[in-house]
Amino acid sequence: MARIDVSEIITGPDFQDSVTLIRRTSVINSSGRNVLAESSSTVKMIVQPAKPDDLKRLPDSVRRRDAINVWYRGELSADADGQYPDIVVWNSKRFQVYTADPFGNWANGTGYTEAICALIEAGYNA
Repeated sequence: MARIDVSEIITGPDFQDSVTLIRRTSVINSSGRNVLAESSSTVKMIVQPAKPDDLKRLPDSVRRRDAINVWYRGELSADADGQYPDIVVWNSKRFQVYTADPFGNWANGTGYTEAICALIEAGYNA
């Protein structure tokens, strides 16, 4: 386990923004149809613009969109294994999580997740 404790930075109010985190799941409605259900909560994250090297990690079709890099003291989900990616609402814009790298071994085992999120274009529901 890593012994560096980054919790002071990750939880420092000078570095954090209040954002809305939207978790999405698939549920069956009363008509027997599969629908997307969203639940939201207000959380604290560090939000920074994505760097050019970060953008290289995104799919080609997404690289021209605005993107942010976030650090969150908890788990974030990208599109994988039947899960819908989380959505981060920051500055009234919706960003979809494309990469989520867990660093749970930092801060004495109570680490964080670093994620690259890309702007969801108007009318597009990922």
